[in-house]
Amino acid sequence: MGARSIYACALLTLLVFSSFAQQLDIRERLYLHLNSQTLISGETLYFSAFNLSDKTGKLTDMSKILYVQLIGRSGPVFQKKIPLTGGTGSGDFFINSLIATGNYQLVAYTQWMKNFDDQLRLPVLIINPFEPYPSEQPLSGKVSFSLIIPHEKIVAGIENQIGYRLTDGYGKPLRLEGRIMDGNGHSVLSFSKAEHGMGHFLFTPKPETDYKVIVEGDQESFHFFDLPRPVMRGASLVLTERQAAWQVHIHSTLTHDTPLTLRLTSMQEEIHKQTVYKGTLVSLQKTNLQEGLHRLELYNGTELLTTRWLVHSTQKKLQTDTMDYVYGNRDQVKTDLDLPPGEYSISVRKMNDHIGERMAHAMDNLFWFNLLNIENAHCTHDNVLTGNTHQFRTPANIPETVALLPECRNEIIQGSVTDSTGQPVSSATVTLSIPGKPFQLKTALTNETGKFSIHFKSPVRKSTAYLTTLNTAEKMQIRIENKFLSTAPPFDYNVPALDSAQLAEVVAKSIRVQLENTFFQKPPTTSDTVLSNPWMPQLTEFDFHYPLDDYNRFPALKDYFVEYIACATIQKDRIRIRQNLYRPDFNKSQLIVLDGVPVDAGKILSLNPYEVKTIGVISNRYFLGPSIFDGVMSIETYEGSMGGYTPAVSLKTELIGLSVPPAGHPLTHGYRKGDPRPDKRDQLYWKPVAKKGGQPYPLSFYTSDVDGLFMIRVEGFSSEGKAITIKRAFRVE
Repeated sequence: MGARSIYACALLTLLVFSSFAQQLDIRERLYLHLNSQTLISGETLYFSAFNLSDKTGKLTDMSKILYVQLIGRSGPVFQKKIPLTGGTGSGDFFINSLIATGNYQLVAYTQWMKNFDDQLRLPVLIINPFEPYPSEQPLSGKVSFSLIIPHEKIVAGIENQIGYRLTDGYGKPLRLEGRIMDGNGHSVLSFSKAEHGMGHFLFTPKPETDYKVIVEGDQESFHFFDLPRPVMRGASLVLTERQAAWQVHIHSTLTHDTPLTLRLTSMQEEIHKQTVYKGTLVSLQKTNLQEGLHRLELYNGTELLTTRWLVHSTQKKLQTDTMDYVYGNRDQVKTDLDLPPGEYSISVRKMNDHIGERMAHAMDNLFWFNLLNIENAHCTHDNVLTGNTHQFRTPANIPETVALLPECRNEIIQGSVTDSTGQPVSSATVTLSIPGKPFQLKTALTNETGKFSIHFKSPVRKSTAYLTTLNTAEKMQIRIENKFLSTAPPFDYNVPALDSAQLAEVVAKSIRVQLENTFFQKPPTTSDTVLSNPWMPQLTEFDFHYPLDDYNRFPALKDYFVEYIACATIQKDRIRIRQNLYRPDFNKSQLIVLDGVPVDAGKILSLNPYEVKTIGVISNRYFLGPSIFDGVMSIETYEGSMGGYTPAVSLKTELIGLSVPPAGHPLTHGYRKGDPRPDKRDQLYWKPVAKKGGQPYPLSFYTSDVDGLFMIRVEGFSSEGKAITIKRAFRVE
């Protein structure tokens, strides 16, 4: 990329950022569709990525690269760079037997998102049946009771809206009844069995009174839990969802004539503000609300009394359609999917019989993207009313400046240059070199604070890159921004306990996976794809070109310049390029590269000449990015690996290759009837990106030898930005 292109791109970025900042349409939001969030050794984790505008919900083309990490207790298990085209991309990862059993978090983000501390995190449970399962098994019959207090504290004398969750010792939801008792043993209120072990109740505690929750377990057992002691001063906002509006009931310990201010904001934009009093009932019409997270704040003057989230969604409650037909083994399944125009990901997979599945749906992408504690995977439309202020990540204020540029065309390396005293160096030429056949060479100039940005094409496999500064009297230090997270977000890595039925299911599934990997030849994954690097050769228009095999060979590289290469000379044991036409104003430095890596004009003479394939010389002025050179020499070895020469560079780093998915369908068909080979696939179909026009989408696949309940899951987004989730269950017998 030339200097003008780089400056134009930088100017465009600033203009776009300024324009977007005015419209508040500068943030990206991610959704990942996973084939499963519970896997065992030998399976492959497939994922499809959808990069959306956080304002419109439509796919955005702002970023071209997605960064994905699977992080465990001991650190990252894998790190991948996924290319995004039109806002979509896909990848996969094989779960080998060296990966330990544990809870892992899948973290995904673009470089642009890091400016706002935005990221998507999803929990993934991996079970390795070849190692002992962790033995910290809770006792059966244990009951856990957790409170969700939207306004943080229980306030005495006013109505409080409180959520709760009931689980057993294995983390499974419990549908149990309970009641609240005061200090005198009197029953204050009762709550009935709640769906998914979650519910909420309205509670008005008395001042200076302690309360207990009593949950009635099975076999006439009772479990006791203390409620936090109510505070004497405060306020609460009680939410009620109606068909056309959200109702907000104002409760406060202040007097009825004290004026209060209720504010409703979304993405730091105030969308509603009014004066209210104790007991006021406010109706917020749904037609005036955008889909997403809204923050309710209640003020007494400048004092913030309480705050909570209102999570508004225009989507209907997710339901599962059951297909009437029961299929046999190795039957063909054909069905039409009625989808609006858009882009979707399709998975057909066996449902677990006993091990719970935690699935993030496209319709719930707003919740998942903004969840702080992703272990609370139950946070969906079923518990909107009990989402507390600490449940969701507060969107950061939009900064006036950004540190990281969006990778809207190519990958970007950003960093800084300092001298030996640690002071920033301005106007220094920094080069990025990726050796190979062909090599890639890029340059940049540091700004007044010593920072630089280099745009380059991502390699498709792991590559060594060299960064160095040119024409400096002293050795400079280069630091670059880490593309992947250096510190993992907080997460509970403890594995859930498994009962005997779940352990038996793991064993049965492990046998199926081993048979599948033995007999079923899977299509290539992204790690199997071998491609050439996506860039053209540089420095090809030479004024002079010398294939050394066309000449008699000499034992020293210096001899070639004496005998053959007349366009360059050796002066004081240093190579000097002769200019075609002498001009006094041509006084810029010269550049000598070995397989694309800048080298010292004197030290390069020690290179073994038998490793050199060609020497090319440009004896005129040459522009490389923002840098100008009065003469360039390119020395290329046979292997493109510098022939064992060690360059004196400022920084050597490893670049993770771009995970380019293979062409075609990763998973579609298995073995037909009559084939003696066993077909033990749980994953019957996977298509990461399916573009949909105006016609029904024809879905066709074959069942396997595995019986049970299977689920067709379609996740994606319409061209209008509407999240689409379709679930269809069918049985194989």
